[in-house]
Amino acid sequence: MKRIELLKGADLQRSVIYVGFFTIFLFFAFTLHDDGFLTTRNLTNIVLQTAPATIMAIGLVFVVSAGEFDLSFGSAVAVSALAAAVALQNQPMVVGVLAGLGAGTLIGALNGVLVAYLRLPSFLVTLASLGLFAGIARSMTDLRSIPVINDGFTGFFGSGKIASVPSLVIWTVVAVAAGHFLYWHTPEHSTLSNDAFPTREFDFMLSNPPYGKSWKTDLQRMGGKKGMSDHRFLIEHAGDPEYSLVTRSSDGQMLFLANKLSKMKRDTPLGSRIA
Repeated sequence: MKRIELLKGADLQRSVIYVGFFTIFLFFAFTLHDDGFLTTRNLTNIVLQTAPATIMAIGLVFVVSAGEFDLSFGSAVAVSALAAAVALQNQPMVVGVLAGLGAGTLIGALNGVLVAYLRLPSFLVTLASLGLFAGIARSMTDLRSIPVINDGFTGFFGSGKIASVPSLVIWTVVAVAAGHFLYWHTPEHSTLSNDAFPTREFDFMLSNPPYGKSWKTDLQRMGGKKGMSDHRFLIEHAGDPEYSLVTRSSDGQMLFLANKLSKMKRDTPLGSRIA
């Protein structure tokens, strides 16, 4: 019975990626067993080859979680890498690192300003910047490869080892840990899980709830459906002191409206208005 209860309480949608990964791993482990798939050397090579993609994927998690797109990350990586490589030809390692980080920051800031402040669709913005920065990457070196001959840079960020551990593995672990901390342990600014005005009511409110906004992350922050105690979504209705307004689907659009209802004035002749 306990096993059945655990299975019912498990979030299969969150676990399916891990189950799929483990299934693929077992498939190759059995089919390529005689070819040395499970050897330490081969597994280490797999980790090293996928390290750059893993680090890039961490950044994209935040983009996708915000309901946006970023089609330009490949071009951004190319420009950043080339900026670092060009700088390292005649400058010390610190300058090369700053050049690469600066290029990536500027590209991200440009996309962010266009999407967040000018309200342009992220799909179109990043599609345009994809082509723009791909062209810039080509023009920076005239399609010539730029060798990085700085041993300190390649050792610290590439093929070297730190305390007998490949540096790429260390950077991957650091990036995953930092991404996990920022995603789960930094202040949440979502309207659903973070009530910025818990004791205030308003005369007039504008509402434009985002269509298709998933609220699963917000739900987890609020303790889940069974552990939720937020008065905005648990109201008194028909004799039930804890009538739940929580929707069954993953669309949190109705919860945004419920949040506005909880901010309406009830003790004034005119009440409140929501537009």
